[in-house]
Amino acid sequence: MSIDMNVIAILQDEVGEDLVYELIGLYFEESPTLLTTLQQAFDQDDRQSIVRAAHKLKSMSAQLGALELSHTCQELETMAPTADTTALNSCLNLLTSKYQQSTNQLSALQQNTDA
Repeated sequence: MSIDMNVIAILQDEVGEDLVYELIGLYFEESPTLLTTLQQAFDQDDRQSIVRAAHKLKSMSAQLGALELSHTCQELETMAPTADTTALNSCLNLLTSKYQQSTNQLSALQQNTDA
């Protein structure tokens, strides 16, 4: 499972269900830009931009229980300054896949509450 529902439950207890779904909405607004930034930074070999975008996506993802994605962001953030291009590309591809899985699950979660 891409989203740790325990994290969602704790967050709902702390801030309320409405705010959780507002946070998910904000995630859907902001995270695609970070993914684009990561890809552009990779294409331009801008390692500092990769580190910054991966760090931000890591934090946002962990907050919403996308812990596998957050872990992959951490790996990318750590390896970006020194990794070879092939390893960096592989990690970025894995991150993109985990991002898609996580957003699919967050979207389904959000739709279940709208019904």
